[in-house]
Amino acid sequence: ALWLSRSVMVAFGGDAGSLLHVGSGSRYRDAIEQELGNIQEFPSIGHDGQTFYLIARDPFGKKGTPDLMSGSGYRYRRILLPLLAGLAGRASPRTTLTGLALWSAVGFGLSVAGVGLLTRLLSLRSWPIIGILGNPGYWFSVTLLTSDALAGGLAFSGLALWFSQRKRLSLVAFAAAALSKEYYLLVPLALAAWEFSRGHRRQTLA
Repeated sequence: ALWLSRSVMVAFGGDAGSLLHVGSGSRYRDAIEQELGNIQEFPSIGHDGQTFYLIARDPFGKKGTPDLMSGSGYRYRRILLPLLAGLAGRASPRTTLTGLALWSAVGFGLSVAGVGLLTRLLSLRSWPIIGILGNPGYWFSVTLLTSDALAGGLAFSGLALWFSQRKRLSLVAFAAAALSKEYYLLVPLALAAWEFSRGHRRQTLA
């Protein structure tokens, strides 16, 4: 995952800021360049890495970042990645950028490890691991610095912990996945439905 990030940097002259994919017409360009200097331009408005960076720099919305964004509530509810990457807003701009790349890589690793453990626990073949490693969605998440890789990693870790009978840790992982990207609430909801179908009411409620 880190190799993917480095490949993007090398492709754009070694500029770490290129990982944010700030668009030439982005409303966020001025705010980002005030901290990181001139960075590579991308077509149109760019990609979501730029919003995750700005939230990481202002996770509690005290510096006017929510006013800069359209749909700031939608953006801020995916708070876990920027909160970790920016050390709750205390990290420097460059450290925050590095943190986004590192936590995206951690998410990729958690996905591989979680799926690997699940295949053993459920006596499955190991091909799903290859599916994770070759999944373009993970590649894009790592190279665009979005929360999908971390959310997926936490969701798969939650499933692995659940089937390892570490249910309290599993629920923590599921909550963290939802704080990374709200769609991942579907994973524990699906698991609850499955437990209900097996007659496990207490586990369904958990």
